[in-house]
Amino acid sequence: MAPVFGEAWKETTKQDSDPDSRLWEMALQSLSTSRSDESNLVSLIRLARDEHIDCLQVIMPYSLDADQIETIQAKGNASITAVPDEDVLIAVIHA
Repeated sequence: MAPVFGEAWKETTKQDSDPDSRLWEMALQSLSTSRSDESNLVSLIRLARDEHIDCLQVIMPYSLDADQIETIQAKGNASITAVPDEDVLIAVIHA
């Protein structure tokens, strides 16, 4: 009985947490240093969409080039804006 209770408890706490917290937890489980930054950003956008989050602000360790941003936009179905002179991306997520 304990495992069933544990799973029910996890599901209840998942429903009670806010979308940002759930996104953070899912990102920690899903994103990987063995995958490209582009692939991880596409995954993050998809996770955010699942949580009904429609805008992300991501601070990158470096600026992405135009080809990388286009790839993320196409695969993630999002509009990406790079903040000039900063390593920040703003993703507006399309439904």
